[in-house]
Amino acid sequence: MIRQLTEASQLDCGCLKTNRYGRWIYTYLRAYGVGYDFCRFFRIEGAGTGYALLFNATLTIYMDPTKEDLTELAREIQMFIAMHQPFRVETTANLMQYLMQTEGYHPLHRTVFELTSTGLPEDFDEYEIDFAPRLDDAYDILREGFPHLIAHDLWLTDVSHRLRRGVSKVFTYKNSTTTTILYDVDNEVLIAQVATRAAARGSGYARQFLRWLAGFLEQFGKHAVLMALDIRVSFYTEIGFRPLETEYVLERTEHDPEAMQKGKLN
Repeated sequence: MIRQLTEASQLDCGCLKTNRYGRWIYTYLRAYGVGYDFCRFFRIEGAGTGYALLFNATLTIYMDPTKEDLTELAREIQMFIAMHQPFRVETTANLMQYLMQTEGYHPLHRTVFELTSTGLPEDFDEYEIDFAPRLDDAYDILREGFPHLIAHDLWLTDVSHRLRRGVSKVFTYKNSTTTTILYDVDNEVLIAQVATRAAARGSGYARQFLRWLAGFLEQFGKHAVLMALDIRVSFYTEIGFRPLETEYVLERTEHDPEAMQKGKLN
């Protein structure tokens, strides 16, 4: 059974903090609460308890990774997916294996990397880091790197809201490279939205900045990861980041233009 939750107290925040998918749901609970139509939370019952977040066009599902036979539950979740038609579906590996053949979706393979400090190049200039950049500047950089970036107003509304709630952080370097801390939950950090302006590509700015960020977070005792589709794996390997695991996400095969704009980039 899958039912929408109407009170924050109905979510077990302790269990949500135990893996990336749960922490993502927990972060949006902190940022928005349960009172928005575009940010809905659900409880999943059967073969244990799970939780789901439907934010704009992305469905994120937390399940206890120790649960093994999720056949019946997966069928119910596939019906839920068919009803809501999210652009992207992300969940734990034990559940994803049952969802790989979901009609209308195809799997994308990605690697989870651990940010490891490998020292800084001599020409790195820490004074060029902007810890509170204009969000329009960060968006302009991202738009050059991600042609299917969500519309400016949607992106700005969400990111500025999460910044005000203190759950996310945006950086730029030399006004040419940007990245975002999507969450920092109990010193577990998720990094995303890494991009460099087209005119600065080949400069090494992104490599320099990410190496600095790895060391910066490490000195505060934080464990940081980022996720990369196969096309970007060599880039993070060359920086010296360590691959931890691989996984799959689902994306819509037949793209609804509105859903694509809302859900393409996380």
